[in-house]
Amino acid sequence: MTLPDDFGMTAVRTLARVADPTPAREHSVFWSHWLGAIDDAVPTLVERTQSGTGVNAVDPSDETCTHAVASLGGVRIGARLVLPPKGIAIRGGVVSTHGYAVSTPIADRDSAFEPIAARGLAVLNIRVRGYAGSRLDTGDLQTQTEPGLGWITRGLDDPDPSSDGTMRWSYAGAVADVFQACRALRWWLADRVVSTSEIFLHGESFGGGLALPAAAKLEGRGHEHVRVGRLALALPTMGDWPWRHEHPIRGGSGAEVARLLERRADLADLIRLRLRLFDSVVHGARVRCPVLCKLATRDEIVPAPSAAAVFNAMRVDPGMKWRFVVPHGHAETGIANAKRHLEFERCMTDFLDPAKDPAKAMLGWSDRLHVEPDETEPSASGSPGSLFGDDAESPDALEIAIATRYSQVGRTLDDLPYTDDFEQIWSSLAKATNTDRRGLFHKLHNMRKAGKLPRLGRAAGSPPKIEPDEEQVLARMIEAELGSLGQRDRLPYTDAFDSILERFCEQTGRTLSRHDCWRLIAKLAK
Repeated sequence: MTLPDDFGMTAVRTLARVADPTPAREHSVFWSHWLGAIDDAVPTLVERTQSGTGVNAVDPSDETCTHAVASLGGVRIGARLVLPPKGIAIRGGVVSTHGYAVSTPIADRDSAFEPIAARGLAVLNIRVRGYAGSRLDTGDLQTQTEPGLGWITRGLDDPDPSSDGTMRWSYAGAVADVFQACRALRWWLADRVVSTSEIFLHGESFGGGLALPAAAKLEGRGHEHVRVGRLALALPTMGDWPWRHEHPIRGGSGAEVARLLERRADLADLIRLRLRLFDSVVHGARVRCPVLCKLATRDEIVPAPSAAAVFNAMRVDPGMKWRFVVPHGHAETGIANAKRHLEFERCMTDFLDPAKDPAKAMLGWSDRLHVEPDETEPSASGSPGSLFGDDAESPDALEIAIATRYSQVGRTLDDLPYTDDFEQIWSSLAKATNTDRRGLFHKLHNMRKAGKLPRLGRAAGSPPKIEPDEEQVLARMIEAELGSLGQRDRLPYTDAFDSILERFCEQTGRTLSRHDCWRLIAKLAK
């Protein structure tokens, strides 16, 4: 089995890559021009009919596009609306984009969206201009103009250096298509459901690259005041172009861009400027909504380091930004890798659930966001792979320090939260770990699972005794908050824990300290 290129980087370095988010000098001028061209366009989402004309006309390149959106320049883009099952109310909407090489009818993706729609979301699956279903006004932009030059290169080498020249690039129009689709879905929901319905945005690979600038530029624009409420990305591309120009890309849109640069060396500076204007890293820095992002430790179609740089550029509160790691991105490297990709789909369905606060929804996934060592395929050397590669073969200096302090206080992990002993560990390591109390407990918990904490015998004390019916009350509260008792280790030092303690004491008439409450919870899960 041949593994994807790692570009000479360990998994740790790949996932930690940070790129320069500085915009191009022409950034403000161009994007003011782009927004001026699209702001006044009236967003419409209409059904296509066999007798329809104008926006309602059927596109014979994919008749399964049941709807259309009027976009920049009057271009009609095709879409398909997947609604919740009968009996489930619509509570919001999701706009979903597509990958670069999509070739199947848009209806083939309905089954992928059904779990999301079942959560009460109207899913608008779109095709950007020039793809099947969106060719009435542009024709087929996927067919190569020259060998090796496809959709992404259309207009990229337009010699006009002005903003109008850049607007003729296919990608500039496609970002507008996503932008308008979000506005149109918000308009559609307001007309049928409620004017305050949230709009979420989803994009994988090429679609993730399109989603980022669209999300960054929406920010309450238009009379619909659209903002993206949640952003779900997978292996986002079109980012970190300065790095990508220095590394060979073997496939996908990046390879086509590299070929164009070779053939049009006379326009190389202009081409690179246009790429920078739409660089996902630059726009990621302007995203503020909750984000879930799938990243790979190896990928050569969307280079894994560049995708990680996009995620790391997003200045979202760390508590509202989640990274879901798979071993390999655009590669079929075995069952374990495929299972991780499928698991991300389930995680994303929870993240997009409008009935759940995103932080609470993701709490149940905190132990599954990273690749476990026994889930990866063997590495090229024949030894088991791991998220942290060779760096995980032995504890680092920080883990040794944590294990040492843990051993010194001599208190078992289940007995440690909300004690002076825990405060001693945290205060002595807070600066070194750069985390809060919750983060330190999570680190200790992961170290225990990895066998990196010493065994300390029994707890120093026993939990308080409560009646069996009170135990049931406490268990039901935990299950309602987390889904199962098995997730109890996610509770310490969270608002959820404090809420459970307050409600339990109010309902039972007991007075418990945080430590006593935690001991009861720890006992319940055993």
